[in-house]
Amino acid sequence: MSKKPLVSIIINNYNYGDYVAEAIESAIHQSYSNIEVVVVDDGSTDASRGIILRYQNKIIPVFKENGGQASAMNAGFLASKGDVIIFLDADDYLSLNAAEKAVDVLHDSKAVKVHWLLWKIMDGHVVKNHPLPDSKLAEGYFKDQLIKMGPSHAGGPPHSPPNSGNAWARWYLEKIFPMPEAPFKGGVDNYLFVLAPLFGEIRAIHEPLGYYRIHGKNNTLKPD
Repeated sequence: MSKKPLVSIIINNYNYGDYVAEAIESAIHQSYSNIEVVVVDDGSTDASRGIILRYQNKIIPVFKENGGQASAMNAGFLASKGDVIIFLDADDYLSLNAAEKAVDVLHDSKAVKVHWLLWKIMDGHVVKNHPLPDSKLAEGYFKDQLIKMGPSHAGGPPHSPPNSGNAWARWYLEKIFPMPEAPFKGGVDNYLFVLAPLFGEIRAIHEPLGYYRIHGKNNTLKPD
């Protein structure tokens, strides 16, 4: 990884016109300077396209037909160049130092990803107690545990935060992308979590560096 790696923040959006501007603002105003922002609109039918185009000189916009979350993230990854990748859901947003802190931790070839806690947003208000996930963040090597116990015991949910609470090494994502699209119209973060321990170390930042909006359509909080 280069001395000051490029960070790609890839925002995937579908009909989140009420929220996508806040996600974009949080990405383009990161304290870390070497950054690109890719915004993928997955065939939205609301006002999202017009909102995204307001930022076209500051972002890489990608407009596509609706195909689901995995399809959107595949398109965003293809358009990106970063050594470090943050997939930001359009209804969430990042703390302004999230990329900077992620790069500080994700600094060598052993680390597949680094993850952090997320504050919850409910009814438009930040709830600064009991951040996500409720259990302690996983960190370390989990390959042997994954092989022995299966994916639910290997550092995946609930020991990982939702999609917006992770930064990934590009070299890892290149091994597993493009993602299968048909099974992952939503909840694609599970695919990334489960495979990660096979390739390297998981690291953790034990403080909230983003905001997770709870509005009744969140895949992460839906019961199995």
